[in-house]
Amino acid sequence: MHVAIVSYPLPAHVPGPHALIERFYALRDWAEALAAAGARVTVVQRFYDDTAMQIGSVRYQFVRDGRRQLPRTWHIPRRLHRAVAAVGPDVAHLQGQIFPLQARALRAALPPRVALVVQHHAGDPPAPHGLRGAAHLALARLGLAAADGFLFTSTELARPWRAAGIIRPHQPVYPVLEASTTLRAPARVPVRLTGEPALLWVGRLHPVKDPLTVLEGLARALPQLPGARLTMIYGSEELLGAVQRRIAQPDLAGRVALLGRLPQCQLPDYYAAADLFVLGSHREGGGFALIEALACGLPPVITDIPAFRAVTGGAVGAHWPPGDAEACARAIVAVARRNLDREREAARDRFERVLSWEAVGRAAYAAYADLVRRVCASP
Repeated sequence: MHVAIVSYPLPAHVPGPHALIERFYALRDWAEALAAAGARVTVVQRFYDDTAMQIGSVRYQFVRDGRRQLPRTWHIPRRLHRAVAAVGPDVAHLQGQIFPLQARALRAALPPRVALVVQHHAGDPPAPHGLRGAAHLALARLGLAAADGFLFTSTELARPWRAAGIIRPHQPVYPVLEASTTLRAPARVPVRLTGEPALLWVGRLHPVKDPLTVLEGLARALPQLPGARLTMIYGSEELLGAVQRRIAQPDLAGRVALLGRLPQCQLPDYYAAADLFVLGSHREGGGFALIEALACGLPPVITDIPAFRAVTGGAVGAHWPPGDAEACARAIVAVARRNLDREREAARDRFERVLSWEAVGRAAYAAYADLVRRVCASP
């Protein structure tokens, strides 16, 4: 089976195709995992110049088709679509559901027996509020009707899209993780985190991640876990001021360390040094940080949302309702009182069986194969 992975995003100021592949490491690792599962894989990527290369098991075709980081809503990258058709795939995998008009044009550029699958990368369906919202919803319905199937981290995440009439009853949704990680815990941990237990947050300080509820949960857990401390690693600072004000209050004074952004290569040291991973997300498309934590054997205390349920499978850690600080506190205390060595082993086992790139590659291959059978069987 030959799979063409179609990628429109184009980062600014990348010096060459190798740098782009390094920037898009999840795309690279997805392609390699799929090749390891038995597929022939070609990545067709917008770029500043036309070029092609073979890296590992994957063929890369770079196509000059516009210089914007993302195509405009109405822009059709026809040169790129012709390149996709020219490689002769059995499946065209479009990265992202935010390109409905382009998806419809890509479908028109492909032979009828080529299956078109669209992968969800976070985000909700357009809300039908006002003329602008109604127009976006109508465009999503029109454009994504061209897909033969969809990949979502969990089928639960697809329900709003079905309810909005964007995903039709005849279009299958396959539960395949958005991505995985190559991170692993180091054999020797050079970082020391204070706290009994030592809690770790890795995520943006953004309302959708809800760090303030996690901080309130920590404060409420302290009477039962007086030695607990939280270390926060974050890449964006939308709520930094509010977080700083909260941790300066007497009940959390000296209990929280704000580290800010760290290089990706340093994260395994912190995952391995912590006792619990905490996050308060109200929604996620995949949960990269949670997957990294499990890969490093770190038990999670995270919100009860579809993506996180799909990642943990209820096999490790604990879930709590988003925005509920009291429930967050109870979950922290409950997991902290378990046998953490067994929890760490369960986290690593869950990752290796279900969440690793090898597992993602097998799941994606099975989804593609089923979709090809459906398309070939259709009249």
